[in-house]
Amino acid sequence: MNRLLISRKQLIGLSFLGIIFFIVIYFRLTHFVSLCYLHEHMHTLQYLVAKHYYLSVSVYLTSYIIAMALSLPGSSIFTVAGGLLFGIFFGTCYAIFAATIGATILFLTSRYFIGGWVQQRYKTQLTNFNEEIMRYGHYYLLIVRLVALLPFSLINMLSGLTILPVVTYIWVTLIGLIPISLMYAYAGSKLVFLTSPDELFSPGIASGLILFFLCKIVLVPVFIKLVKYFSKNKQKYKVSKKAPDELFIKNKISEKLNEL
Repeated sequence: MNRLLISRKQLIGLSFLGIIFFIVIYFRLTHFVSLCYLHEHMHTLQYLVAKHYYLSVSVYLTSYIIAMALSLPGSSIFTVAGGLLFGIFFGTCYAIFAATIGATILFLTSRYFIGGWVQQRYKTQLTNFNEEIMRYGHYYLLIVRLVALLPFSLINMLSGLTILPVVTYIWVTLIGLIPISLMYAYAGSKLVFLTSPDELFSPGIASGLILFFLCKIVLVPVFIKLVKYFSKNKQKYKVSKKAPDELFIKNKISEKLNEL
């Protein structure tokens, strides 16, 4: 008898996520996640933060985690808001923490609902790929995070289809979020001095954003070279390594597949 693609628990979990997503869309909660809304109510929000700091931090973290876990559009505005409400340092720290937790939830959701089935269904075809992920997965994910050519949520979901360890995914994601979070938090800290959110793209801030994106473009050939390097030295690596190391990798892959 064929195994069902989605179990009862998975169906309940998927329904729960669907209900939350429906509530967000139906009540147009994404309207509150915009640069214009943030600028229009920034003084009220700053007053609330000053009056109820810890409650404000809790609401901020919870909202950001939910937005990231549901892949809601405009989630990066939360990082801008963090810089505006909590300053560059704490705004960046809070944003990185919340974004990492939300991304991990999406990662685990993808793995739980689809990843296990993909790994079992294409177990033979993914053998070499899984070996590559076990050895160099953290390098690949870190480079993809820093270059950021793919949407953040798409990276989270695709990573869930692999056997990348959860702990590795978390610390790589945390490190990869630092540059972009600093940039957005810095922009948010300047929002209070502007009469219009359009001024956020002033020459000074815009030049910083351009420089940041140019750095990401420069990282693209580095990524390509690293991929070529790993591919070129793959056979050499297999020959030079001892047999117990190969057995260790295979055992780790088997353990990960059994966990899915």
